[in-house]
Amino acid sequence: MRLKHPSVYLKGTTGMVGASALALVISAGFVGTAAAENSLKKMDPASSSISYSTFYTLDDTNETTPVDGNFNQLLGINSGNVIVGYDGDGTQKPNKGYVLVPSNHYSGENFPHSTQTQVIGINSALFPTTVGFWIDTNGNNFGFTNKDGVFVKVEDPHSGSVQGLTTNQLLGVNNHDIAVGFYLDSKGNAHGYTYNVDSKKFTGLSLTTLGSNSITSFMATGINDDGIIVGSATTSTGVTIGFFGTEGDFQPVAFQKTTATMLLGINNKGIAVGTVTNSSGVSEGLVFSIANDQGIAVNDPLNKPTAAFGVTGTTINGINDNNDIVGFYSDGLKVHGFLGVPN
Repeated sequence: MRLKHPSVYLKGTTGMVGASALALVISAGFVGTAAAENSLKKMDPASSSISYSTFYTLDDTNETTPVDGNFNQLLGINSGNVIVGYDGDGTQKPNKGYVLVPSNHYSGENFPHSTQTQVIGINSALFPTTVGFWIDTNGNNFGFTNKDGVFVKVEDPHSGSVQGLTTNQLLGVNNHDIAVGFYLDSKGNAHGYTYNVDSKKFTGLSLTTLGSNSITSFMATGINDDGIIVGSATTSTGVTIGFFGTEGDFQPVAFQKTTATMLLGINNKGIAVGTVTNSSGVSEGLVFSIANDQGIAVNDPLNKPTAAFGVTGTTINGINDNNDIVGFYSDGLKVHGFLGVPN
């Protein structure tokens, strides 16, 4: 399937409106103890140029294809407002990828002969490139690219085997067709890399420390046209923190009074998105300005702390250059995809 930008943006008619912006205390370096709190900056939401109060719940209900109305995740959005994601929780029903032109034009996108597919990243080319991962009949994970309707399997040559299975995933792609993702080594540790869609060249990323923290595992999850990469890393003490930057100059992002931070996407304005886990163990959506070293929590107004299919609260996974955001939330029973439009 070859995609083309729509000439108009069709907003969803099932819009949900509500305010859900919260201030977060943030540090550009990882904060390990409360004693460091005085060195942190607190964001005044009124000083931010970005805020969100309009949300649209968008779930695949196209009965002409296998769908799961109980589980949808929207994972990427481009500047033409084309969205990618998938439905199916992967256990009760398989992951099935799709491309969405809001509000309800869904097209299935699944790697040929795969048992499950997640479409995660999309760029803003006239005919957009998409990336993600797929699962074979044995349970192996492989990345994929789809450029001009041609699917290509992606497997980093350094990939290891964990209990007989390999894992590769592509999680983002920029307008230069440079994708980012990760593979697992034989010990189960993740290693981030970039992948040139055209030349099919892998370039490994190096991340052994963030601030004063030793890093054992990391994933590259998003990249913009300036080559700024975002992702998440696991420290030697088992803490998950976010990071941004370029090879040799990655900077940590972590938040006071949270237990985990993940950056999952970035646009060409230097605005990153992701999620934090609060002290109650609930996910909250994160919008983070790299230039200002400031962030806000943005949660779908219909989200609930109660888990559905292992998902709590809100996660933001993608952002375009209009600062539109996409992600998913739990309502306590189901997992829904959402689109958030800035004020």
